[in-house]
Amino acid sequence: MEEERRLEEARLAEEAALAIAEKEQAKSRAATEAAEAAQRIAELEAQKRINAEMKALKESEEKKKVLDALAHSGVRYRKYSIEEIEAATDFFSESHKIGEDSSLLQSSLFFPSFCFNFFSLFLLTGVWWV
Repeated sequence: MEEERRLEEARLAEEAALAIAEKEQAKSRAATEAAEAAQRIAELEAQKRINAEMKALKESEEKKKVLDALAHSGVRYRKYSIEEIEAATDFFSESHKIGEDSSLLQSSLFFPSFCFNFFSLFLLTGVWWV
């Protein structure tokens, strides 16, 4: 009877040890899976960041190309000096006036650098000259 009791205790101790080992293995597997999931999430976030940076770089390059194309386009205009404009309009003679827009005269347009051409003259004075 004593022998049976010791065998039973040994069996119970072995079962308890196996149960503890299984629990530890389950914890270890769960920790490993969590670490792998965190690693995958970090890799996905890094890839998203790289994609966003590449997209921003591409958009910046496209914007630069457009601005360069605009800056180097063949659109040219002729600048006229005030003397040339005065000569062409006979010093703003009324006989050369072909139209007038008083709303432009009342507007508060500001031109930081005066580029005298006939269109800017119209914008400044509101009068079309021939």
